[in-house]
Amino acid sequence: MVSTEISQLPLDAVVAALEIARDAGLTAILDVDIPRSDAVKALGSEADFERALQLADYLKPSKIAVTEITGESDAVAAAGILREKYNSKAVIITDGEIGCAIASDELTGRIPAYALKANDTTGAGDAFLGGLIAGLHYRLNWTDTLKLANACGAACCELIGATPDPAESRKRVFELYDGAPFNCEEFKTSNAGTGGSPYDNAVSFFLTTAIDEMGKLRERIGNEQYFLQAANLIAQVESRGGRVHVTGVGKPEYVSGYISALLSSTGTPAYFLHGTECVHGSAGQVAPGDLVIVISNSGETAEMKSTVTALKRNGAVIIGVSGKPDSWLAQQSDEFLYAGVDCEGSPLNFEPRASILAEIYVLAGLSVVLQARKGVTRADYNAWHPGGSIGKATSELKPLPSKGGS
Repeated sequence: MVSTEISQLPLDAVVAALEIARDAGLTAILDVDIPRSDAVKALGSEADFERALQLADYLKPSKIAVTEITGESDAVAAAGILREKYNSKAVIITDGEIGCAIASDELTGRIPAYALKANDTTGAGDAFLGGLIAGLHYRLNWTDTLKLANACGAACCELIGATPDPAESRKRVFELYDGAPFNCEEFKTSNAGTGGSPYDNAVSFFLTTAIDEMGKLRERIGNEQYFLQAANLIAQVESRGGRVHVTGVGKPEYVSGYISALLSSTGTPAYFLHGTECVHGSAGQVAPGDLVIVISNSGETAEMKSTVTALKRNGAVIIGVSGKPDSWLAQQSDEFLYAGVDCEGSPLNFEPRASILAEIYVLAGLSVVLQARKGVTRADYNAWHPGGSIGKATSELKPLPSKGGS
């Protein structure tokens, strides 16, 4: 990510930095510390000011800055106006002791500040921004990201002169923070200075994290209603004679192989589509009107983008599965299923572990909905899976045990 601000640098330098970030495909965050009138008076042209706000993915203006731009004194309303005007992914406004306000796809509203005695507010906005960036990096949801940002700002206000003590200030942030467990960062630093390895207790950490992440995803999914639009779209495609394909790039490629096999064995014939070979001829596997389930944790992978572009050009219908609801894939999809996690369950937090489980979890849920709609019987399943222990068990056609044990 790239972070810059409007308060000290010449505006043309800010624009240059943001243009470099956009060209490199990096996420850009702009801290608008001062009103537009002050910026234009001291730092550059109004055109450069406008261009800077247009280039940033995320805007973090102060209350006084956003009020001048929008004419709106209510922070939530002002955030919504600013987001619409500059097409930002999110606008986050710091509002002093009240807390902060946000306008985004996931959340629009306020997150209150932590109650404490402020000794010195110098640097509080910068500390807030640091927490905001950390929350984005560790993929916390917006509520928890802003709770973390508020905790960083609050911890700064308890100090004199905005000079943190790395150990004590960090400890204070986590004393204040009341969001979801910030496991990834805590785990990475839990052995700092003790001579311990970041991989100590790694298995236990992963197993606990995986369960926690699936629990949070379960709360978001809810029940069958979550899958209805995707299931309806698949039914529409099949009713017109269209077929279902599943694809992914990297680790999701292996998920797509499993899911295509699972769907096929439970009443929805599906075909594995190689994610990178798609643009080298395999797109011919997909006929106009067919449906492709595309799996990508980030929703931004370059090879996946090429595949989806080729498929849509050839008339395919897309169901996207990603951990980023505001991703490129989500925007390009006819229907979208969220399969996100906050933490992969490892010291590095890059290797796809929990995110892969999330993709399987969500698509396995979709397969159950499709299977139930088609009324698949044990005999049907045996016809598609006659081999092995499952084939033997289903051929006996014994009644399923009841939940009551009788």
